[in-house]
Amino acid sequence: MGALGATSPPGGGMPLEPSAGRWLGLAALALCALCALCAWPVRVGLHYGHGGAAGRVVVSVRLWPLTLRHSLSITTLLSSIASRGQGHPAHSAGRVAGAIRRALLQATRRVERFEWKTRITLSDAASRCLGAGALWALKGTLIGLLARGRTFLNPPVIEVDPQDGPPGLGVELSCIFRSNVGEIIVALLSGVLHSKKG
Repeated sequence: MGALGATSPPGGGMPLEPSAGRWLGLAALALCALCALCAWPVRVGLHYGHGGAAGRVVVSVRLWPLTLRHSLSITTLLSSIASRGQGHPAHSAGRVAGAIRRALLQATRRVERFEWKTRITLSDAASRCLGAGALWALKGTLIGLLARGRTFLNPPVIEVDPQDGPPGLGVELSCIFRSNVGEIIVALLSGVLHSKKG
């Protein structure tokens, strides 16, 4: 009888096992959700052309199912790029800007699509040929610089279209960069830590 009484433990021991199993299942589910979130694809697109809003760049960020678009002037974009490295890391705004720049650099390491089309119009045939050759040389140099540290998932599309007519220059640039949430988060954290050390 004493033995039978010993087999029924006082309340507290056994009921903890199902609860621990539930917590373990929730932890595994949360880990899977976190991994899925980090692997969630992000696409950053840039488009510039003389059609529509001339002199403006349309930036789009697609995180399915959301798509955010923002338009800014080409002068603002160029001045922002030129001011890289001139901020003050000790300032909070400089830290945030540095972290964002690192995240953008990480988000543009894989180029999914790159199209750069230029139409040059000149009435003189010799000038037209020289202008087209100069554009090809310029584009080749810039593509080589862009390829440093980046991977083109598809061959870039480069076109120069010389035409007869009054002097003019038309540019259309469209590119899509592919990344994921995890890479961007790591780049943001790295940017914050780097700015604090600086």
